[in-house]
Amino acid sequence: MRDYDFRRQLDPRLRDAYAQEPTARILPEMVLSRGANRIDFAFVNGRLQGYEIKSDSDTLERLTAQAAAYNLVFDEITLVAGSRHLEAARKAIPPWWGIVKAEILEGAALFTDLRQPEQNPMQWARALADLLWRDEASFA
Repeated sequence: MRDYDFRRQLDPRLRDAYAQEPTARILPEMVLSRGANRIDFAFVNGRLQGYEIKSDSDTLERLTAQAAAYNLVFDEITLVAGSRHLEAARKAIPPWWGIVKAEILEGAALFTDLRQPEQNPMQWARALADLLWRDEASFA
């Protein structure tokens, strides 16, 4: 199971979940930290919700650093992980992150919610401001 396998099936699941919110945007590969990090999916609609994928073929080497960057920006964050990484990933992320177990069964992704995300207590206004383009950030 590769990241791509989960990504291509997670995208329609997110679109279905947020279909009733017409102004919502789902951004794949949203860039953060001035280009140093990117989260697999971001849901934007007055709130920022992030989704990071770690398939069984991934490593968790960058997860701690990614988590630190994501914690500064998102209102809620969910880790979507293959079963191989679930236990180690739980130790690398804060307890308020959501967790979704992802498996491929007969060619289809099966997503199982293990823990719902909670409000992020670590957001930093400067990290949020860094997401704005220059003309968006200017005060006229």
